[in-house]
Amino acid sequence: MNNFSNNMNNTHSLGMNYLTANHPLDHNLYTTFTYCMVFSNLPDQPWPSYNLLQQCLDKVRARDAKVYSSVDAIQRYDGAKTGDLILTFTAAAATDGVIWTSAEGVILHQMRYWDRDRRMAGWTLVGEHGLAQIQDNFLQSEYKELISPQSVS
Repeated sequence: MNNFSNNMNNTHSLGMNYLTANHPLDHNLYTTFTYCMVFSNLPDQPWPSYNLLQQCLDKVRARDAKVYSSVDAIQRYDGAKTGDLILTFTAAAATDGVIWTSAEGVILHQMRYWDRDRRMAGWTLVGEHGLAQIQDNFLQSEYKELISPQSVS
């Protein structure tokens, strides 16, 4: 009997038991990570406005914004003040380059469709009451994204 046949009949010698190994379809095909990007020191602009999107895009390209893993993290580290803008978005990987590229893609998508859709989905303007209402906005935007995902390409 050759060695190959012997090994195939004895799965324990392959390093895993085929009865307990997870089937590839049991795994999620895609994992996404949610981030919040805080834009500070923006010139006074009407809300919402195309110019504001352009200024935020410029800040993303210059890496001139703060990235947080959640609204809770923003609150914990006192990361936003009145007048700041917060963009909540998802990224395909938890790496610096992917996070910034994802934020850029979201903003470019909104700019591209500005003439048809001015809802500013995923954005929150920090008001005088701070971040008290952002949690609700975040949950609503997450639900909306789940039922109608948008492409960022």
